[in-house]
Amino acid sequence: MLPGLDTDPLEYLIDCVFRELPEGAELKYIDAQKIFYLTQRRLDPDNRVAESLPFYWYQHGPMSTAVSHTLQSAKAGGVVDGRTTETGGQVFTPGGEDPPGIAEDEDLAAAEAAIREVLEQYDVFGNLDERLREDIYVDAPYDFQLYYKFEVLPAVEAFARDPYYLAEPPEEIQFRLARAEGKTPTDAAFDEWRKRFSWFVTLAETYLAAVDESEKRMSETFGRLATDVWELFAKRLRIEEHDEAYADKEAAWELEYENSQQSVDDSLQRFEATLDEQFGPYDTDDETNENSIRVAEDSAWGRVNRSLLEGESDE
Repeated sequence: MLPGLDTDPLEYLIDCVFRELPEGAELKYIDAQKIFYLTQRRLDPDNRVAESLPFYWYQHGPMSTAVSHTLQSAKAGGVVDGRTTETGGQVFTPGGEDPPGIAEDEDLAAAEAAIREVLEQYDVFGNLDERLREDIYVDAPYDFQLYYKFEVLPAVEAFARDPYYLAEPPEEIQFRLARAEGKTPTDAAFDEWRKRFSWFVTLAETYLAAVDESEKRMSETFGRLATDVWELFAKRLRIEEHDEAYADKEAAWELEYENSQQSVDDSLQRFEATLDEQFGPYDTDDETNENSIRVAEDSAWGRVNRSLLEGESDE
């Protein structure tokens, strides 16, 4: 838990959320995070509840360890019940215990009013991605986030999972990936991530140009890589976009990012090697061979690729 934060009101407010939800409603962990984010946005910055809710941007939008801690505490105290879903998510329902008593004041009353306002518009029964897209990602720091999460990742996941006639055709996914690359942040902090994303897009383009739609060889690996580069982006984003309360977390987040960066490099190298094995050798005497998927070493990306593999600077 972050030091110096007054989280006493939050467990009381978790109970308030359930009082406002329709009877029988379940509260997903991600929804709890977003409801409190939207509540914080409606409060004055010096409201003590707002001050107890610092956020950082991550894979599914803004997240707060204060909310995580409060849910765990409320579950331990019987204020809420919780279960883990088949996909590993957390879902909460009202418990049998009352929340800890707390002295009410104007700040708490304002937070309760904000929660009621949020829940008048926030449909916990609807599609989660629609809620995130319409209510949360309007605040996303970068256009890339909105486009990649809702236009690229679902198309890639469907291509990896579904029969070819139910998925977007390869050329459409190529188009979306190319468009996503054009939306990547240009901030210097994202330079290293951007190189790896370009590497992924290059390999994806050659894979999608060569893959047989009916067999879709390597589609699961392709889908996993699409997620890996997104998760790596989220780790960089968390470092760049967080409230001041998380300043002490930056060093640990940097280390986690560096470790994930190496893991992505390894995965990209394996994908590149497997492409060679599955769809024909990179080296070919026929430079116009349509089955060749080699990235020319003297091309712009070829130089970046080589510098990444050899650990050299391309500047």
